[in-house]
Amino acid sequence: MPTFDMGKLIALMEDKAVIWDCTACIYRDRYAKEQAWEELAVDMFPAEWLTAPAHRRKDLIVELKTKWRSARDQFRREYSEQLRGGSKGKKKKPYLYLQQLMYLARTVDPQLRDALEPGEETSERLDTVSSPAESQSSETMEGLLETSWQFTAPPSPATAPRGRGRKRKNTSAAATRQAAAAAAQQMMVAAAVTQEELAAETQQVVVVAATQEVQNQFLEPLESKHTEHWSDAFCRYLATNLRSIDTQFAMPIQTYMQTLVEACTPPSVPYSLFAAMDHWRYTRHQQNPQPNHSQEHWPSFHKQGPNYTAQQGQCRLHTPDIGKMDRYSPSQSPSTTMAYGIDHASGNM
Repeated sequence: MPTFDMGKLIALMEDKAVIWDCTACIYRDRYAKEQAWEELAVDMFPAEWLTAPAHRRKDLIVELKTKWRSARDQFRREYSEQLRGGSKGKKKKPYLYLQQLMYLARTVDPQLRDALEPGEETSERLDTVSSPAESQSSETMEGLLETSWQFTAPPSPATAPRGRGRKRKNTSAAATRQAAAAAAQQMMVAAAVTQEELAAETQQVVVVAATQEVQNQFLEPLESKHTEHWSDAFCRYLATNLRSIDTQFAMPIQTYMQTLVEACTPPSVPYSLFAAMDHWRYTRHQQNPQPNHSQEHWPSFHKQGPNYTAQQGQCRLHTPDIGKMDRYSPSQSPSTTMAYGIDHASGNM
C-alpha cells in the first residue's frame, strides 16, 4: 500500500480555503466544500480515482477528511502552546508540519487569546475553540455554560467593592468576565453551527450513495439491453432448439451452419443457397400437407361478376427453371421463389 503524502495534502489544502477558513463567506457553502474535497481526492489519488466505483470514491474522501482533521488539530494544539509561551514540562520535538500549516493561524480568534488567562482550564478551552468539529461533547458544553454563569453572576454583598481602589480593580475584573462570557457564547454558537454542517454533509453523502446504487441496479441493465446485438438473442433462441436434436447430427449441423455463415460473409453471395433451402422447405410442405378444414370454417368466394373464372379460387406455385438460378437477385424473396432442389444446389456449390 503506498505511503500517504501528508505534505502534498497540506500544500493543496492551502488553496481550498472553503474547507478551513471560517472567516470566508463561502465557508458555509456545503456544495462548494464537497467539490473541493473531490478535487483534492483526484489530485491525491489520480490513478485509483479514475477506476474506482462510487463507494470506493466515498471512502477516499473520508480518508482525506480524517487525515486533514488530525493534522489541523495537531497544529492548533502546538500553536496554542506557543501562544501561551510553551509548555512548562519537558521540551518536546515540534510538530513536523507546523510551519507548513501556519496559514491556519488566522483562523484562531485573537480576542479569545487576549480575553482568556493562560492556565490548564484556559488551554483546554482554546483547544475546544480550535477544533469544534472534532472535540465537542455534552460535558464541554455543560462546562462552558457553568463557566459563563459564574462569570456573569453578580457579586455578593459580602464581597461588594469598598473604596476607590477596589472599584477600579473590580471594574477590570468585570470586563474580563464579560469578555470570557462572550468568548464562551461564541464557542457555543460555533459548536452548534459545526454540528449542523456535519449532519447536513452526512445526509448529503447518504443521498448521493443511494442515488448511485439505484443507477447501478436499474440503469446499467437497461443500457446493456439496448446495445445488445441481434445475433445474441438469436443464438440464445437457437440453443434451446438444438437441445432437442439427436447427438448423431451434432457434427453435421455445426459443419453446415459454419458453411452457411461463410456463404453469407462478404463478398460471397448466398442467394443460390437460400433458394435451395426454400425449395427443401416447399418440398417438405408438399409431403406433409396441412389438415383440410371443413368449408364452414373458411369464407367462400363470391361467384359473381362478369370477370369471375374458376381459376380465381386456385393458387398456383410458380417454379422457375433451374437454369435461371444465377439470375436470382436480392429483390426476389427466397420464401416466394421456391425454385431449386436441395440436391441440385448442393451439386453447384
